[in-house]
Amino acid sequence: MIGAMQKALIEVGMLKPRSGPVTPQNPSRRAVARVKNPLPVPTECPYCAAPVKLVNNSQIYAGREFGEWPWVYKCTDKECDSYVGLHPFTAIPLGTLADARLRRARKQAKDAFNPMWQSGEMSRDAAYAWLAASLGIADVNECHIGWFDVAMCARAVAVCDPDGSGKQTVATDGLLALIAKVRQMQRNFELCLTSKQDDWLEDILDSAEAGAPRVSANGRKFLETCASGFYSDGFAP
Repeated sequence: MIGAMQKALIEVGMLKPRSGPVTPQNPSRRAVARVKNPLPVPTECPYCAAPVKLVNNSQIYAGREFGEWPWVYKCTDKECDSYVGLHPFTAIPLGTLADARLRRARKQAKDAFNPMWQSGEMSRDAAYAWLAASLGIADVNECHIGWFDVAMCARAVAVCDPDGSGKQTVATDGLLALIAKVRQMQRNFELCLTSKQDDWLEDILDSAEAGAPRVSANGRKFLETCASGFYSDGFAP
């Protein structure tokens, strides 16, 4: 139906025919129309203020191209790793530029939220309406995990998994005290962790600072091990 309508409009001169393949510079009109609340194209990195450039995602994935729409807006500063993908077949960014820390936080939020509608428990639209209401976002069209900062991602995880579902534990006074102790040890340079362990610790501490600490059973054991000094004194397993 849409194809026939477009063809008719082209025939009467009311719509120009497409010239060339679909690219970010020559996006699909249909795909653009599906994006309800588009963000503007980013021009400046929110982290370092360097210019932002549209590039193939092979620049991120060690020379390998991924996905059917392999484009990203990427910070041009070589020391900065912020970037964001595009809505398929458009030049519209999926959200705001994100560094590694924010990308991890958004992934955690999506992992907590997506099962709510992917399971069929509710429609996708209904799930986003519920999430917006739960987070105090007045306009559901502005409720996009790709727009969230680290603190909002932590809140999303907290409201989407209130009882832990056997995977996460609600923060107790004891857990908060444990987190505070490990944070202090980190500030005092008393911990020596692997890169993966350090990322894990940062995720836990970020959620605590955002006011919505959520820690898995394994995460709590990890904190207890850190607090005991097992990973301190220069030993990194």
